[in-house]
Amino acid sequence: MVETWLVSEPYQKRSPNVYLPGSPKVKPVECIVFHATAGPNAESALSWFEKPASKASAHFVIDRNGTTYQCAPLEQRCWHCRGFNYRSIGIEMAGWCNLKLLDSGVAVSSTGVSIPKDEVLLDEADTPGMRSRLVRERR
Repeated sequence: MVETWLVSEPYQKRSPNVYLPGSPKVKPVECIVFHATAGPNAESALSWFEKPASKASAHFVIDRNGTTYQCAPLEQRCWHCRGFNYRSIGIEMAGWCNLKLLDSGVAVSSTGVSIPKDEVLLDEADTPGMRSRLVRERR
């Protein structure tokens, strides 16, 4: 089976924590889920994702300097967002943790990027006022 990797080999960091093509759990992609890591850089997320015991992964990890790593081919589904794993692509943004949710409902990153409230999915695991998981539905 052909695997779709969007980065060159040195930036491919395969995670064992995936659903494989052919599994009834693998559905067509309906959305992209953006996450923010609590760790300071991509290396900490990549190290965590390569451990089977972590039971976590994402398709891409983007470091603060823009370097992009891929942890699974696009045909696989990663373990990154309860309820969305089977039908989404997961992207981790290293060191972007704790996006602020303003009273207006708009989320703002530490660099000032605004995400409209109709594109924000609140994660029940997040603390009030702080949001680290966003979903942008395919339009």
